[in-house]
Amino acid sequence: MLFLAILALFIFVIWGVSKFFEVVFDNWSSVAALITTLATTGGAIATWMAAKRAAESAQIARESMEATMHLGSQTLEETQATNRRTAFESRYNMLLAQHDNYHRQLCDYLDENKEGVEAFFSKHIYDTTLDKCFSFLTGHQIISRYMRVLYHLLKYVRESGDFSGKDNLKFQKNYTSPLRSTIRNDVLLLIAVNALNVRDERAKSSSYPYYQQLLHDFDFFEHAIFMFPRTPNELFMRDDWQSNVHDLVLNVQSHFDENLKQSVVNKSRSFEVPDIRLFSPMVMVITVFNNPMKNTAFHALNSLPVHLCLRADLHERINEVLSSHRYAKKFTENLADSEYTTRSNTTPRKINDEIMSEMDVKTFSDYCDYDGYYFKLFVLGVYEKASGQEIRGYLKEYKRAMHLERLIERYHSIEGYMRHMTQLNQEKVADFICNEIADYDVRTTQ
Repeated sequence: MLFLAILALFIFVIWGVSKFFEVVFDNWSSVAALITTLATTGGAIATWMAAKRAAESAQIARESMEATMHLGSQTLEETQATNRRTAFESRYNMLLAQHDNYHRQLCDYLDENKEGVEAFFSKHIYDTTLDKCFSFLTGHQIISRYMRVLYHLLKYVRESGDFSGKDNLKFQKNYTSPLRSTIRNDVLLLIAVNALNVRDERAKSSSYPYYQQLLHDFDFFEHAIFMFPRTPNELFMRDDWQSNVHDLVLNVQSHFDENLKQSVVNKSRSFEVPDIRLFSPMVMVITVFNNPMKNTAFHALNSLPVHLCLRADLHERINEVLSSHRYAKKFTENLADSEYTTRSNTTPRKINDEIMSEMDVKTFSDYCDYDGYYFKLFVLGVYEKASGQEIRGYLKEYKRAMHLERLIERYHSIEGYMRHMTQLNQEKVADFICNEIADYDVRTTQ
């Protein structure tokens, strides 16, 4: 484009010269003027070309300077990042060494099988509250010191382990994952339970919620086997993990089967299907933190009500109680028409209201004045003999199952009652998941 412009200018000048000679050829002064004009024009063009080359040189110099400055700035940033990383790793290694030392001390303490340790792993972890677990963990000379250094190590990685100017959590896990892999499985359980202490104001002011958030951020328990803290490989020798959770809730912490059997034979005034205890520190750590059992635990909790009411032993025990109730009912219904004799008087006498009232009042007592009497009752077309103590036993069986009998009648059958009980437990599980578990998870409460 520049060349075409100069060519056009030169043609225009030549054309002007030709016209000029046609008009004033005989005027030599005009020729001189023409020559001067041409020289001036050529000089202007040369000056313009030189100025252009100078401007291009200046632009090249400016661009070179900018590139040099950018390279210098980039080199400075890289140097600063390297220095930050070196300083970070130096402090990280110091904290890591401190952690490893305290971790060894904690493992040695746990291996001594002291009374408090065994109580934690065999009892408190299945309790109805977290109080005893917190009491064991908080303020303990060895355990608390370990928890503090672990917290400061994770906090340091999260807040200082970044050399790119970005919140690079994936990069930070390069430091926390190897750390986690060195921590023993039973210690991981202690860490998880300790991090559930997020509900009261004192715990909140002591940075426990942030501590738990760090554990979430770093997926700290993704390989922890909470249900078998001392023998983690045991989980992988079992095929049905959901049954493990069912057993945990029903038998380990609720003692459901044991209580059901006792409820059939004990001296309580009413037969009741035992309640299921959903809460325990063990259930909480399995459901709050990401771990291999978490999804299975939620599936198990949601299926627990149906699983419970389909159990053959529950149906068997209910049928056993109802059968005893109905058999005893035949005796109690005919008691008013019965006759009795005593050891000193074998002549049959008609039972009276005083005897019936006394036996009724003392149905669940250990002793009644009429236990030694002998009663003759007409039951199902056959005369039956029973002592006063046996009659009180029938009264007990009758009264103990009256509430259950009414429930069966209300829901038309055992199956109808089971559907009712399933619904109640489903509501209980839903409330437990949506409220109680969520209350201990800082990700849902922030």
